[in-house]
Amino acid sequence: AIPSSLLKKAGLGMIASATISPSTKENCWMIPYEALLDSYKGNGYVFTLGKDRKVQKIKVKTGKLDHDKIQVPEGLENQTSIVVSGSAYLKDGSEVSIIQ
Repeated sequence: AIPSSLLKKAGLGMIASATISPSTKENCWMIPYEALLDSYKGNGYVFTLGKDRKVQKIKVKTGKLDHDKIQVPEGLENQTSIVVSGSAYLKDGSEVSIIQ
């Protein structure tokens, strides 16, 4: 909120700059948006890659979208790899080849 003392000094056509700082800082993952499946009302799914090269579809909580990345504050704990490309063609337990 803008203090009323500043509002009285502001006039039409005036230009100002401001620094906006979030009140809380969230520790979360930022993943490519294309890795997210079936996103709806703060929930979605991603495929994670196991050591056996098989994928597992897991539920994640989603946050803010930032260009081509999306926040994932919950659901990726203890995960090391996610599928980014081609996940729409996979099903739980599919075996994949890694192309870099």
